[in-house]
Amino acid sequence: MRLGVAVPANWIFAPSGGGETVGFNDAGINTFKASRIRSVAREVTQNSLDASVQKPVKLRVEPFTLSKTQAPEFFTLLTHIHACASIAPEGEPKKFFAQAKELLESENVSGLLFHDTNTSGLTGEIGGSGPWQALTRSAGVTQKASGKLGSFGHGARAPFALSGIRTVLYLTQIIVNGKVERRAVGRSILMSHQVGGKMSQGVGFFGNGDEATPFVDQEIPSWLDNLRPKELGEGTTLVVFHVKGGAFREKFEYEIIRSYALAIEAGNLEVDVLGDAIEASGLEDLWNETVTAVENSVGQENEVESVDIENLKTIFSPHQRHTIETALGKCEIRLRSGDDVRSRSVAIARGGGMLITSKPERLKLFTGLENFSCVVWVSEPVGSSELAQLENPAHNEFSKDWLSPNENDSDPDTTWTKYLDFTSAVREKLKELFALSSSDTYEVKILDSLLDGVGRDRPEGLGSTRTVKVIERPSRVGKTGEEGARMPGPGRPANGEGRRKPKGPRVIPTSTGGKVATGGWKPKEGFATCRFKAIDGDRLRLQVDVPKPLAVDTGVVFVATSSSGEVVALHGEVEVLLAGRLTHIIELQQPELQYSVDVFLFERSPAVGDGK
Repeated sequence: MRLGVAVPANWIFAPSGGGETVGFNDAGINTFKASRIRSVAREVTQNSLDASVQKPVKLRVEPFTLSKTQAPEFFTLLTHIHACASIAPEGEPKKFFAQAKELLESENVSGLLFHDTNTSGLTGEIGGSGPWQALTRSAGVTQKASGKLGSFGHGARAPFALSGIRTVLYLTQIIVNGKVERRAVGRSILMSHQVGGKMSQGVGFFGNGDEATPFVDQEIPSWLDNLRPKELGEGTTLVVFHVKGGAFREKFEYEIIRSYALAIEAGNLEVDVLGDAIEASGLEDLWNETVTAVENSVGQENEVESVDIENLKTIFSPHQRHTIETALGKCEIRLRSGDDVRSRSVAIARGGGMLITSKPERLKLFTGLENFSCVVWVSEPVGSSELAQLENPAHNEFSKDWLSPNENDSDPDTTWTKYLDFTSAVREKLKELFALSSSDTYEVKILDSLLDGVGRDRPEGLGSTRTVKVIERPSRVGKTGEEGARMPGPGRPANGEGRRKPKGPRVIPTSTGGKVATGGWKPKEGFATCRFKAIDGDRLRLQVDVPKPLAVDTGVVFVATSSSGEVVALHGEVEVLLAGRLTHIIELQQPELQYSVDVFLFERSPAVGDGK
């Protein structure tokens, strides 16, 4: 039983006891440091939603400043920062500890408080099992119920990636045996270092006595206890020191709405960021303002992404809403289509309304459908729990690689099988709504900028619109015969074999693609087979084969066409075929952009003859 008697507060980095020496690089922190604000917004908010006892969960972010006069015992961390700085290797570790030393040598240190309310707080016995122990004293451990979004336990490192001194304090208020109890503890993740001639571990704790046990009730130093107002009731406060990154408010709001718009709309969540309220009323207007603010902010972290814009349009202003039965339970689908939708995409949210991924496995590529934007919400607890088992630690993709080793793929009740059935149900609904008939057409404009155009007329055929009939499984730009019968085209070899996937490779050319020198050449009628193969991991080999009767005095231009119809040439001049074949190598630079490769045939202009 804790007696609530004050004992000296200390930073304790336990002796390594002959154990391994731990360096500055921490795998958990490194997971999040490339997107610090996004990671904290997602992880902290989801932890609060997982602990919900009443709707809405409320999260409030506000600044604080702590002085050396107020909290002298906290500033004893400087001893360990000095010790680390003296042995830190050159580069990032040396720079980090120099800056941390400067911060703690000043009279004040500032940061942000993350308060949640309408939650249970961090429950569980001190030193036992439960959320308190998992978050404050463990690594890679979770005590959440199955299906909770923070089910890996790795997210506890996210706030440390945001802190300029890799230090966080935890303060929680819970109910134990019908009585209110408050707890607090601190944690700092540095590196192994020597203090008093003995090697210490790299992770230290701020608490009571020589073992830095958690503070309980009256044991909590007053300056720490005051950081969470008692009127907030049950819940948790995270104290993050010296927050990294500029334009925090704008970027944090962007990430909250991007990830939790469904939860906010449904009344599951309300957030206040430095005085700005994020709630269901006016959410779309706030999103638009936030996007503009982030676009105008300084820094590269968490730039506005076009997929986020499309997803949020679909969430806020869907053209259609449907509920479908799937192997993961009833799911809500929100959809947009029409001229302003320039791709075919599916995003998946689960649980209380956290958007997980915009590139779900088995729902990335679609053929024979109109363009659409689709957001699927798997909200039922059982289905959300199944998806949790497929989710990576960053909560942004689904893969069977995350299943436990004893999962049998052939068992019809396995999680992966249910996921595949779920994706099939989504596909069937999309096909029902957006399938193109054989009479539908689409247009691809070959850009004028592909041509040199200086001092000569544009060759007939290029720069104009090609209208293509859609077939059941269309080739990329395969032409049709007069009666609509399929003819061999760029995506279908003449002998009917070796059909490649309609979507084509995912490439963006290294060349500017602005001009193609066509002097002495004109477009040629006929069909060619375009094949591709990835080589060396970062290059793509394109190969064109032309039937022998067409191969004499024939040149080609390889072209990449995006799903939106934008066309870019892959080289700057017509290339001559040798024996009916040509191979072209390009670099893969931005694989997140999807392009299909086509080939256009040219023949010598009569005015030039054989070119001699």
